[in-house]
Amino acid sequence: NEFNVKNIIFSGTCAIFDEAKDKLRLSSDTTVPFNPNSPYGETKLVIENLLKWCDQAYNIKYVILR
Repeated sequence: NEFNVKNIIFSGTCAIFDEAKDKLRLSSDTTVPFNPNSPYGETKLVIENLLKWCDQAYNIKYVILR
């Protein structure tokens, strides 16, 4: 916000989903619950949530490529 950023492209990961759901996470099913099994997946999920709040608070638009 300080630097007037209005759009963000974020490189997401399937690591935010439960590994047992391999077949589902490779599909377009958006109902698969989040369940990261590593620090990498956990931090990616935290950033995705942060982006959502930045959009609501500062109108910073984002897209997540997964």
